[in-house]
Amino acid sequence: MKIVDCIWELKNLDKRTVEISVGKEDTFSRDIIEQSISNYEYAVVKVPMDMPSFNIGLSEMGFVCIETQMNVGINLHDFDFSKVAHLYSDTSYELINNDNDFTSVVSNLRPGMFSTDRISLDPQFGEDIACRRYINWLTSEYESKRSQLIKVIYKNEHIGFMLIKTDGDTIDLILNGLYKQYQGKGLGILTPASPMMYVKKNSLNITKEVTSISSNNIPVVKLYNRLNFQLLQQTYVFVKHI
Repeated sequence: MKIVDCIWELKNLDKRTVEISVGKEDTFSRDIIEQSISNYEYAVVKVPMDMPSFNIGLSEMGFVCIETQMNVGINLHDFDFSKVAHLYSDTSYELINNDNDFTSVVSNLRPGMFSTDRISLDPQFGEDIACRRYINWLTSEYESKRSQLIKVIYKNEHIGFMLIKTDGDTIDLILNGLYKQYQGKGLGILTPASPMMYVKKNSLNITKEVTSISSNNIPVVKLYNRLNFQLLQQTYVFVKHI
């Protein structure tokens, strides 16, 4: 098991947080779990599929399964651009590389924008804390330059953002969002489609897109299905307030 002291979450959640990632080779041990979480106030355990001993054992310890994370992907040659043809010509992307542009993104983040996030859904946290967590996450990524933060623009209006990394010929969509005032207007498909649209518009040497989505966000799951993304891996996420 990989055990991480998530020191950054103290600023985000006001709780000392530990995250445990279970490997396929691991065997459930209540003693090890209890020892690993003993100095923390909030624990997250991520369990691969087909490991029922962890699912049952964690439940008996008071953990709750709050979501299933689904890793999905698609190859560029399988991406059906005809499904976004009505949006393609009016959509553009701008790399954020200065503080003013960065501020224009975070100033648009509002509580409730990520309403299906596990932090938003947790009654001990809620939408305000979830929003703060995303702002801090974007700030960290922007300042460290570990990722690329990109504005999504439709008909000359800044409607959302995406945070991406590239690894060889693969683009990894880490986080994205459509601002609340533009939700419910038929633009949701830009959420899964923007990385591939960005690749095509900039003639990048990328052949695959991957990302992770939550089972809690059924509308987004449907959008990825509509664009024929393939399910690559599933992980159960258990949480406990200590």
